[in-house]
Amino acid sequence: MSNPNTQTKFKVIDDFIASILVLFDNIKIPAVDPSKTINILPTTIEKLFLTYYVYRIWIKYRVSLEAVVGKANFKHILELMSIPDKYHGIYISYPMANKMPVNEKQLDLILFQMLQQLHKSADVYSKQPGGTGNYIEFSTLADYLTGKTMENIIQDILQIKMLVPNLAKPSEDFVSWDKILPFAATYESTGITIPPPAEAGQPAAQAGQPAAQAGQPDTAAEPAPI
Repeated sequence: MSNPNTQTKFKVIDDFIASILVLFDNIKIPAVDPSKTINILPTTIEKLFLTYYVYRIWIKYRVSLEAVVGKANFKHILELMSIPDKYHGIYISYPMANKMPVNEKQLDLILFQMLQQLHKSADVYSKQPGGTGNYIEFSTLADYLTGKTMENIIQDILQIKMLVPNLAKPSEDFVSWDKILPFAATYESTGITIPPPAEAGQPAAQAGQPAAQAGQPDTAAEPAPI
């Protein structure tokens, strides 16, 4: 039986997801001077920083997320981000300066799949009595996000813009759309939506995602702090 206090505790994660979605929906296409050459659209730049902000949180809680969504689903996002395979098994926050993909659909897919994994994990852990290592780790995420207002999130992103101003890949490394066509079907099938909370006693839904893998996650080094 789930603990009502636990359910309330993890609700803050869905509140955080809702704030990210509001920011995403408010990324508008500005007027562009046709006489100027622009390599990356302003909307893409904003999505770069929003996605990177969520990535830094998502990667820190990798162990507890993998226990719910499975290692294959977690690794799929690392592949979408073009993080080299040799780093997939290392539990660190891989530096993304000058490495983030610049295709907007690819960024949308990365962002929404990370949010889906956070939502599903919050739903699963909210139904547990607590006490396990994975539960304790994920509960620290809820503690971190408690009181994280929209203004706080915007200030965090502004700080990232100052500290890591260049996230996009250099032009010669742009990811060709042809190379990510296999991901296009996933993008269309998921509709990049966050599934609604499951009814009591029912498993959480996650569009476009296979069932979570059984087994315990690797006991590797702790993820790097945000």
